[in-house]
Amino acid sequence: MLKLLGNALIPATPLPPPRERSEPDFLNQQSPFSNQQFPMNLFLTGTDTGVGKTYAAALLVRALRRAGLDTAPMKPFCCGDRGDAEALHAACDGAVPLDIINPVWYATPAAPYTAAKVENRPADLARVHDCFQQLRTQHRSLIVEGVGGWMVPITKNYFVADLAADFGLPVAVVVRNRLGALNHALLTVRDIERRGLPFAGIIFNRAEAENDIAAATNRALLEELLGQPILFEIAPGQTELELAVGWGGSCSHTKARRHEGTK
Repeated sequence: MLKLLGNALIPATPLPPPRERSEPDFLNQQSPFSNQQFPMNLFLTGTDTGVGKTYAAALLVRALRRAGLDTAPMKPFCCGDRGDAEALHAACDGAVPLDIINPVWYATPAAPYTAAKVENRPADLARVHDCFQQLRTQHRSLIVEGVGGWMVPITKNYFVADLAADFGLPVAVVVRNRLGALNHALLTVRDIERRGLPFAGIIFNRAEAENDIAAATNRALLEELLGQPILFEIAPGQTELELAVGWGGSCSHTKARRHEGTK
């Protein structure tokens, strides 16, 4: 069981069966406190770019590893600088090589399809999938961060949504708490559901002060409209998640900490 103390319970979301292969599958482990599988493995997408996907992913990776799991991060595509991948590399204390975390890096700050055209270098999807399978085989727990929003193009006919479908992990949507969040969140979640992908829940990023009516009411309305509680929220300045993770008969905890000015 994975629980966020003081916030919300992470639901036990079954993983889809993996593609055929001879290696052992560490993703389908059982919680010692439940008969259901749980999402120690997530694909994080967002309602837009700059909503806090990397920040949320790094928080999760650090907390899960501190709780005793061998969580590996992945950021298949970086466009512009490589700061997001480097943040995830730091979150796992360098346990996973940077080029495995981030197999495709474009210097152009744009969607991968745009960057590929500008740099005359098509996205190497085979390498992305190979790196994912390597991590999936070697680690019990994966946190994969997408690029931009749900429908960002990677090639002309292949989008972030298709990447998530290929990976087969439960999808969590990072929502930045601001005006417009309801529309963007609902459009994203409805498409995840339309595609038949497992929806893990909303990660609610309260990066800014809630100084307008939209920001003050977004969380409650999302829970009402989606019919389920927020997976967890990130408070302004939060630098750690407080988790209780049951694994192998033990329970580990992390402390929630904040530093002023952190977003």
